[in-house]
Amino acid sequence: MSHVQMLAKELKSAWQNYPGRTVCLTGAGVSTDSGIPSYRGLRGVENKSPITFQAFRGDQAFRDRYWARSFLGYPFIASAVPNSTHKAINSLRLKGFIGTLITQNVDSLHGNNNVLELHGSLREVRCLECDLYVSRDTVQNWLSDQNPEWAEYFSEQMYLESTRTISSGVLHTLGAQTNLSAPTISTLDLSPPKLDKSGHVIGTTFESYASRPIKSLRPDGDVDIDHLLMTGILPPFKSPICPCLRDAGKCGGVLKPDVLFFGESMKMELVEKSKVSVDDAGLLLVVGSTLTVYSAYRIVTRAIAAGVKVVVLNKGLTRADGLEGVLKIDGWSGDVLPDLVDILN
Repeated sequence: MSHVQMLAKELKSAWQNYPGRTVCLTGAGVSTDSGIPSYRGLRGVENKSPITFQAFRGDQAFRDRYWARSFLGYPFIASAVPNSTHKAINSLRLKGFIGTLITQNVDSLHGNNNVLELHGSLREVRCLECDLYVSRDTVQNWLSDQNPEWAEYFSEQMYLESTRTISSGVLHTLGAQTNLSAPTISTLDLSPPKLDKSGHVIGTTFESYASRPIKSLRPDGDVDIDHLLMTGILPPFKSPICPCLRDAGKCGGVLKPDVLFFGESMKMELVEKSKVSVDDAGLLLVVGSTLTVYSAYRIVTRAIAAGVKVVVLNKGLTRADGLEGVLKIDGWSGDVLPDLVDILN
């Protein structure tokens, strides 16, 4: 029996016996085809060190570096589009084969239609002092205004990449498929650099930028910038502060993307909703997660304890491999789920 047939059998059975009560939990593996990397590879080993809440809140220099990395990386996250896995899961939800959708991902590629985002979303920013929420796109434009040299660097990197791409009007960078206009940074100029009468670039920054490209998009939506900091071609980055008016003046609190950094606790509302959904489930389907993070793994162990069957679709090792009550399907979700939708149709 093929992977697709195995999964179709389980979903059909759950749909017939527990209609609307299949819970789907997704991890970073469902977004890799959209150009967003995962923290772990096929062996479950970390590809990048995660960001800790303690370091972010307690160290201004750390925050400045994080926001610089995020400023350069966020346009790729914001411009990423749902892939075949996202579309297949949405189709299964519309047809009633999946009820509750829980995700570990912070890219919002599942949309905002009743999705439990365990680790938050990069699309919003929260003040740690007054709890004000601001859209990430708004903050991106603030950062562009406050850091013009970094904005220039980004613009020229986008132009340089656009001259290398084969696809018309589409930029392939860092594994992501991104709109060339980078719409979330409306203030940036993506036009070619200015040339003198001899055809040489006016100024010296463009030449230095050209040899120092944007590197390695990270799962949290930021990029590596050590090579930029070491050369000193860009000035120190200015982090955003809360703009709200409180008492007689501005709050000025620390702004943080509304995502869960390591060392933070999950929102209790999300924890309780996920518990209720799992306790009432007829089937738990895990897609694209190694389940290494405890917040995801405990959903699986809770389901097992409640007598709920668990099916894990993931390419490579997971923490649930070998657990009693777990059916492991070792495969790419982008290969399996679209065919699954066709069979169930």
